[in-house]
Formats: sequence, structure tokens, C-alpha cells
Amino acid sequence: MIEAMTPKERRQALLSGQELDRLPIEFTHNSIVSKLNGQNYLQGQASADSIADQEIALYQRYCYDHLNVDYGLNGLGRALGSRLLDFPDSAPAVDHYACASIDEVLELSFSNAEITKDPNLFKLYQACHKMVKVLGPGAIVQFEIPGPLTALTSLMEAEYVLRALRRQPDQIHQALRIITDLFKKMIEPFAELGVYFWISDPVASTSLISPKQFKIFCQSYLTDLVAHMHTCQSSVILHICGNTVKILDDIISIGVDIFSLDEIVDLSLAKDHLGHSVCLLGNVAPVKTIYQGTPSDIREEVDDCFTKAWDNPKGFIIGPGCGIPYATSVKNIESYLSACLAGATSYAKKRNRILNEIK
Repeated sequence: MIEAMTPKERRQALLSGQELDRLPIEFTHNSIVSKLNGQNYLQGQASADSIADQEIALYQRYCYDHLNVDYGLNGLGRALGSRLLDFPDSAPAVDHYACASIDEVLELSFSNAEITKDPNLFKLYQACHKMVKVLGPGAIVQFEIPGPLTALTSLMEAEYVLRALRRQPDQIHQALRIITDLFKKMIEPFAELGVYFWISDPVASTSLISPKQFKIFCQSYLTDLVAHMHTCQSSVILHICGNTVKILDDIISIGVDIFSLDEIVDLSLAKDHLGHSVCLLGNVAPVKTIYQGTPSDIREEVDDCFTKAWDNPKGFIIGPGCGIPYATSVKNIESYLSACLAGATSYAKKRNRILNEIK
């Protein structure tokens, strides 16, 4: 019988191929956490205390493994002059971009996004600090940032960025280098707290760019960013929305510890491509199943994900294929987490038996 583990102990055991008490559980809850604590999104994000308190309350109420503090896909844009619209029930969206061209991006004062100048970033740092202080070193507090290419689309329209990939590749590379170096510096104060890191990079999806463009404009910058995160003693999760089938083999070279898959990607296929190199996370459909489905639908899909990937050589974490919608009912949230806990416990026992047999 394995004694109860802390989330950090559990992740370390998973990634190192050791026995564990149960498989980890991911609950991608950035927009819904406030609702589950009786607030709207804006109220939950109002201060460092409100961010930390809602995360702590939800974490202590349920059984998942990772608390999350989100810089936001548009966080860099907010810091550097893009005008954002805030909504009570979702993350903000860009209303007016700081730049109309890649040349204008290169003229920005990127130092304004550093923690000493960006009050939003400092607020997120304070929230992480409180979570770590309250919950102790065994908890996993994650700071989520966008990938460099995705961050660039918070400064100028995605359409213009995608066009510039073809017409002005040199300038795009200059901007991506600046953003990558900025993010490497940005995460260091968080790393000193013992925080782990999550990279979300939806624009890197081959639903938007070609596999060739991924290799040219994403792979090397993500590799550099992940390597720096590793020097900060953090395991790293990378999530790319949409179809990533054609770049699964490229994910290995990035060096990420855990790859979070969109629901569109079959876990069995991902296991075949990545399983001996990367831990997999996913990929219960957040809209079709968790939001729109019945408790029975949720249990069935959670079990299907476990069936496909519990024996992934580098480990498996059950989780949604993307963020869970704000309108999801509490009943469905609790059905999802209950199904995850049951599967995480039973499949860990199977995994432990196999590990004992091969010793």
C-alpha cells in the first residue's frame, strides 16, 4: 500500500517511473474557478488575494493536483499597450492591438512587461507567493504563460502575424527572440518561490500554421524556454490546441516533460509517437463531454482516456483537452473529478503491479 503523496511527490514519481498512490489529476479551470467560489471572473481576478484565495479554496475542496495562475494569452499585450476588454464570465479579449505591423512590434519597450513595471504581473507573483506560503512546498502551483508566437498575437492581429511569417520572417524571428528572452527573465522570480510552469501555445497548432512553420517559428524558441525552465528546477507542461498530429515527433526535441493534448488528437496515436519520451496529459472533451454531457458520458470518456494511456511509458495525467467552459454545471464538474479520482486510483494500482513485476 502506497502512502498518500503530495502533488509534487506524485508528479516526481510519475515522471521517474516510480510507484505512486494514484495518477495525477488535472483540472484546467482558469475561467470557472471564480464561479465555483461564488464570484464572477472579474471578481476572482481583482487582486492577488482573490486569485490565491479562490485557487486555495477549490484545491482544498476537490482532489486535483495543480493550482494555476494564468498570465493570460493576452498578458503581454496588456503590458505593452494593447487595449483589452474585460468580461465577467471569461478571460479578457483584445479590443485594440498595440501594433499594426511587425516593424512596430520591434519598436516597443519590452522592459515595460518586466515584473518591476507591470502591475498585473506583480499581482500574479503575489498570488503565487501566498499559495505557496499557505499550502507549503508539497503543492504544485503553476504559472501559465503563452508560447512566444502566441504572445506575439497579443501585440498585433493574428492575421497579420501569420502573413508576416511568409513576408517578413527575419523580423518575426527578431520579435520571437525578444519575447523568449523576456519570458526567461519573467519566470525567474516565480521559480524562486518553487512554482512550476505551463506553456499554452494555441497559435503553434497545425490548425493555424504548417508543420514546416512550426519547426521554423516555434520549435527552437519553445526549446530554449523549456530548457531555461528546467534550470529553474521546474517540470514543464506544454499545451497546444487543435491538431498536433503532424508535429508530435517534434515535441520530443523541445524537451518538455508533459504534453497536454487537445481532444482532437487520439491518445493512442500520441502514445505511439511520444510515449517513450514524454508524459501525456488529456484529453477529455471540455465542451462536448464535460459541459454538454451527462455524468454517464463523462465517466465513459474519462475511462476511455485512462484505457488508452494509463500505461504510457513516461506516464499519464488525466485532464481536459482544453479549458473547461464557464457555463459548466457544478454537477458535471464534480462528476468529472469523481470519475478522474476513481480511474486515477485504480489504474495506479495496475501500474504499480507492472512496475513490481519488472523489478
